[in-house]
Amino acid sequence: MNSTKPMHTATPVTHRPTPTRALPALTLTLGSLLLGACGAAHADPPESTSEARPAVAVRVAEATHGPMNGSYVVTGTVRGLNTATLTSRVMGYVRTLDVPVGERVTRGQLLATLDDADPRAGLLQAQAGALEAQAARSQYEQQAQAAEAALRMARVTNERMQAMRADRAVSQQQADEAAEALAAAEAQHAATRAGVSRADSRIAQSRAMTLSARTALEFTRVRAPFDGVVLARPAQVGDLAAPGAPLYVIEQDGGVRVEVALPESLAGSVSLGQEVEVRVDANASVLTGTVGEVAPQVDPATRAFMVKVDLPSDATGLNPGMFARVHFDRPAPDALTVPVAAISARSSLDRLFVVEDGVAQLRLVTLGVVAGERVVVLSGLSPGESVVVDPPSNLRDRDAVEETR
Repeated sequence: MNSTKPMHTATPVTHRPTPTRALPALTLTLGSLLLGACGAAHADPPESTSEARPAVAVRVAEATHGPMNGSYVVTGTVRGLNTATLTSRVMGYVRTLDVPVGERVTRGQLLATLDDADPRAGLLQAQAGALEAQAARSQYEQQAQAAEAALRMARVTNERMQAMRADRAVSQQQADEAAEALAAAEAQHAATRAGVSRADSRIAQSRAMTLSARTALEFTRVRAPFDGVVLARPAQVGDLAAPGAPLYVIEQDGGVRVEVALPESLAGSVSLGQEVEVRVDANASVLTGTVGEVAPQVDPATRAFMVKVDLPSDATGLNPGMFARVHFDRPAPDALTVPVAAISARSSLDRLFVVEDGVAQLRLVTLGVVAGERVVVLSGLSPGESVVVDPPSNLRDRDAVEETR
C-alpha cells in the first residue's frame, strides 16, 4: 500500500534591516545585566530601603601598632630522657633473646644470652692456673722453711767454729768450711724466699686472669641497666654478635623530651630553663616544655645546634618517635595587629568590619603572620580604628551597630 507523505514547502524569509542605532542600547543593557549578576554573586545582599534595620550589637577591639611576640616553629622527635642501646661486648652467637619489643623490664633483668663456650673455657684455664700457682707456692714455702732451719744451724756452727779457731782448737780449714757452709745456707734461704715471691706473683696473676675470664663469661649475658621499656630488638637468634653490635634499645622510665635542631641564627635566643610551647600532632596535645640542654657546638654540615626540651612528668600518651612542633619565642618588629576573630574570608579575600560613627564598614585587608590570637594587617587598616570581633552572621556593610567591648 502506497502512503503519501505530506510535502513541506519552504517559506521565503524576508530580511528586514535592523536599525543600527539600537545596537549600543542593547549592548549596554546586556552588559549592565551581566555586571549586576556578577556583583550579586560576590557582594553582600543590598540593604532594604523600604524599612530601617535595627542596630546590630557587636563587640569591637582596637587595631594596635606596636611590638609583637613572634615565634620560630621547628619540628622535633619525642625521646626518652635516657635511651640506651645495649651492645655485645664479646664475640659470640646469639643464643636467646628473652624480652620482646614493648615489654617493661627492671634493672638487672636478663635480656639475652650469647654462646659462652670460649669464655667458659678461659675461666676454667684461669682457675687451673690459679691452683697450680697455689701448689707451687706451697712447695716453695716448704723449701723456704727447710732453708731457714739449715741457715740457723749454719750460723750456730760457724759461730762455734770461729770461737774454737780463736782458741786454736780447730784448724783454719775447718773454720773456713763453716763460714762457707753459712754462706751457702744464706743463698739457699734467699733462693727459696724468691721462689715464694714468684709463686705469690703467679697467684695474683692467676686471680686476675680468673676475674677477667669470669667477666668475659658474664658479658655473654646481657642485662637491663635500668627500669624501662624495650623500644627495639635489632638482633636475631643465631646472629654472630661482634663487639659493638646492637642487641636492644631501652628507654628509661622517668619522663620524655623533644629533641630539635635549631638554626645557628637562634643560638643567642635560647637558654636553659626557657619555657616553650610543644604541640604533639599524634594526640593533639599542647604542652609547656622547658629547655633542658643546649648543645654548645654548631654542626658545620647542617649549620644547626641540638636543643633538648624536657616535657612535664605527668604528660601522658607520648611515645618515643612521635612527631612534635616546638614554638620558640623570637623578637619581631612593630606591626599593626587585630584579633584573629575579626577576620572573615570570602572568595579567597580577607575582610573585616570597621566601625565608624556607629556604622559598620566592610574593608578588604592584606594579612601577614599570625602571632597567637592576633594577626598582622599589612594594608587596608589604620592604627586606632575599631574592628568588629566575631561579627554576627546578619551584619552587613553600612549597618548601624551598637558597640560593646
